[in-house]
Amino acid sequence: MFHMHFTQILHTISILLTVTLAIWRYIAIKHPHGSLAIYAQSNYGQAIALCYILAPILCFPTYFVFTIRQTFVFEGDTQLILFHLDADESTIVYRYNFWIHSVIIKLLPCTILTVISCVLIQVLWKASKRRLKLKQGGNYSKNGTSSVTPQSGGGSSSVALPPTSNGNR
Repeated sequence: MFHMHFTQILHTISILLTVTLAIWRYIAIKHPHGSLAIYAQSNYGQAIALCYILAPILCFPTYFVFTIRQTFVFEGDTQLILFHLDADESTIVYRYNFWIHSVIIKLLPCTILTVISCVLIQVLWKASKRRLKLKQGGNYSKNGTSSVTPQSGGGSSSVALPPTSNGNR
């Protein structure tokens, strides 16, 4: 039973650390120089420690749900003892564990990661458009193509560019 509980705790720690990393990534991209990013940076160690402390607490009901039962089996003239993991499904602890494990430990972090991933994609897309706009000097239209604005005065004007050198003189 130790192996089952220990692996469940480690898996829960992994889930919590993944959600924490996704939140940090969102903060770093959305608010790179803001006070929220500075606050998050100063509390990295506490957030990681919280993941390690919270995981065994969330998995606590599982410790009381499962038991090891023994069954006697006759094979020929010898009696064998078989041990198997069992859970009493009629108890309130079993139902409580089901909701804690399936909703809080599994479904909620999955939903949070999905939402954060969608928001991150949107933020990165907007940052890419801003970078492209800055790179093109403001000559950027809505559909992503560069547009040339006519010069004031109504006539066409040309700007002489300095000759470029490719290194061959």
